[in-house]
Amino acid sequence: MPNILSDPSIMDNVIKFNLSSQFRCTDNQLMAFLDVIRIRQSTAAELETIMDGRALLSHSSTDNDVCREIKNFPNHIVLTMTNKAAHNINITTIQTTFTDHVSLGTVTLDNLHDYPIYKDMKIMLTRNSNKKVAFVNGQFATVVMMQRQSIIAKTKNGQLLTIYPLTHETDDQSYRYHPCIPAYA
Repeated sequence: MPNILSDPSIMDNVIKFNLSSQFRCTDNQLMAFLDVIRIRQSTAAELETIMDGRALLSHSSTDNDVCREIKNFPNHIVLTMTNKAAHNINITTIQTTFTDHVSLGTVTLDNLHDYPIYKDMKIMLTRNSNKKVAFVNGQFATVVMMQRQSIIAKTKNGQLLTIYPLTHETDDQSYRYHPCIPAYA
């Protein structure tokens, strides 16, 4: 079996970063992965293990390719290198996934983009508001409903959270947003 890293169509889309240090890595599986990719070229068997349950998409991947992989791996999230790419994948996924659904409303989220909100849409919280009820940055949840301008969402452990809009003020402007983002990318 040929080495995937020797394929020019893949390597043309790879950007190499030299890492100088790593902080707070306590995940043994992640550490094993990082040890393999940092030190040497991976073997075919190692790459198969690393890619197990993952999809490798290139710059030439279409919106349909991305949506197909998201449907194939519904409990995964797409890793992107820029916020713009994440926004584009989130919009495409929402538009494709919820074509036959009625929007609960449109709100501005933490990335300052307006998104339609749908029942069963995946979101991720972006603020630590109440640790006692798991309203913490990075917590994933699924939209249950909207009530006025608040989003009601349920975490994986069944905790219901109410996500109220916040107002952020700077010297020259003020903006209102919900402290969450879509959680597809």
